[in-house]
Amino acid sequence: FYRTNSQSRSLEEALLRRRIPYTIYGSLEFYERLEIKDLLAYLRLMSNPADDVSFLRIYNVPTRGLGDKALETLQKFATLQGVSLWKAAAAASMSPRRSTKSAPPSKRAGSSNIGSAIPSASAPKRVRE
Repeated sequence: FYRTNSQSRSLEEALLRRRIPYTIYGSLEFYERLEIKDLLAYLRLMSNPADDVSFLRIYNVPTRGLGDKALETLQKFATLQGVSLWKAAAAASMSPRRSTKSAPPSKRAGSSNIGSAIPSASAPKRVRE
C-alpha cells in the first residue's frame, strides 16, 4: 500500500521487470497518466521533429490558445509545403501575416512561437544524463 500515486512508480517498475502481472485499483497506471503521455510526446518530438502524432498530442499543451481552426490551417500548410507539422508551426511562427487578434492578450505571446516550447535537439542527451 502507498499513500500517493507518485509512490506507485517504483512498485510498478519492479513488477514489470519481473514480468509479474498486477492491477492498480483506484488510479491510472504510470504510463496511462495524461502528464506522462504528454511528457513522452515532448521527448519523442525533441528526438524526432517530424513526429506528427506527438506534435498533435502536445501542440496546445500547455494551453496556448490554439484551436481547431489553427490546427486545420497548420495541417493544410504542412501538406502543401510537404513538411512536418513541427516545421509548419516554426514557419508560421515566423510569418508576419499571422493574426493573433482573436486570441486574448495572455495567449498571444504563448501562441507566437510554439517552437520555444520544445528545447533543442541536444535536450534528449541532457535528459538521459
